[in-house]
Order: sequence, then C-alpha cells, then structure tokens
Amino acid sequence: VQYELGRVDIKQLDGVWMVLSKPNFPECLGKSANDKYMYTLGRMSFDMFKPIDLVCTIQDMYTTVLEVDSMSRVPSSLRQEVTRRNCPISCYNIVVTFTINTIDNKLEEPLSAIMVTYSYVVPDPSTPGRLTVFFTRGLLEPGEDADLEMWQKIFETRQTSPKKEKAQDLATKMLLGTTVEETIQEDGAMAFRMSTPLGAHGMTYVDFIYTDESLIIMKGQTGTLYVLSRVPPQLVG
Repeated sequence: VQYELGRVDIKQLDGVWMVLSKPNFPECLGKSANDKYMYTLGRMSFDMFKPIDLVCTIQDMYTTVLEVDSMSRVPSSLRQEVTRRNCPISCYNIVVTFTINTIDNKLEEPLSAIMVTYSYVVPDPSTPGRLTVFFTRGLLEPGEDADLEMWQKIFETRQTSPKKEKAQDLATKMLLGTTVEETIQEDGAMAFRMSTPLGAHGMTYVDFIYTDESLIIMKGQTGTLYVLSRVPPQLVG
C-alpha cells in the first residue's frame, strides 16, 4: 500500500491518545474468545519481565506525548543530538492495559495488569513526517482489581529461572545496558531501565500519514497501522 507521509509538528501532539485500531503486531498468538489479541509477556516487554511465556490479552492501549520539561532527565546521547540538530524532543509513553490469562493452565481468574513503556521521540533527520522512537525504561504493575497474592506468586517464579535463561538474560542486559529490578515492590510493581536508549533512525519509528487536532493515523516500522483519537483533557485522570 502506497501512502504519503504528512508533515508533523511534534509539539502539537501533546496529550493523551487512545489507540482505536486493533493491536495486530508480529508474533501475535491469535485472538481470545472476546476478540482481543494475545501475546506473550516477553513479546510485550523486550523479554524484560518474567516469566516471558505468560499469555496476555490486550484490552486497551494509550499513547501519551508530553513536552520534555527538563533536558537533564534525557539520556546524554539524545541530548547531544537535540543540541547538534536544534530539533524538538518529546516524551512518548505507551500504556497498555491487559489481562494475564494463563500460567500452566492453573490461573482460574485472569489478572488485570498495566504496563508502561517510556521513550522519547525526535524527528527523523532525513524523512519528513517520521519520528524516531528511543525506548528507555518500562514499568509493570497489577491492575486495581488484581489479586496481589496471586500476582506475587506468579512473578516470584522469575527468581528461579533455568541456567540457560539466566545466561540469556545476562547477555541481553550486557548488550542493551539494561538494569532490571530483581525484587517486586510491595504493591507488585516491577521495572527495568536501559542505560543506553534502545532505538535508531530508520529502525524504530512511526510514520505520520494524517494528523489533526483529534485524530492520528500512523504506521510503525513493522508495517502496523495505528489509528489514535485524542482523549479530551477533562477526561484524563
């Protein structure tokens, strides 16, 4: 499908956007009984959160775009690029609500969960209408109605991963410069952080096909088409 990239003003994207299109990404496991797309937790989190083979059903997705309020929080490599190119930069955070459906078929009730992937976007230096995405950290926490005791039981298993998986984890951490919290917080939250942003021009990006004050149509580097609708400010909690 041929399409023409539209011009995009990164500052006009500020706000909360609800993803209206179905999250049909590569490595999808199929659909649930209520027509929701399913993925492994590993696929959803760069294999950072364990157990990676948990089957998860995506419920809703949101993207928040916010102007960077302090450049001191931006990784040095991105600060240098922004300064060198005199280009804008914004926070670009992806919020996914989902349910954890199975763990060896022993999970009687799905557990609700929320995952936030934090990143920054800057304009691609050679392709108008394209923003390059640089991922920096992630957060996983139980939903408000989740059984915290069951949540703790499921995620404590990551402490007893097989030696082969632990070796793969170490290699990934060394390659990406990633720090993963080894303990689960009392409220069930877990996090990872990348010392070097994961992303590169021409490799991790979104192409903007159409934008106005309330609607975005864009396409990711894997070919997935996204349709987003702005959430009215008065409804943002």
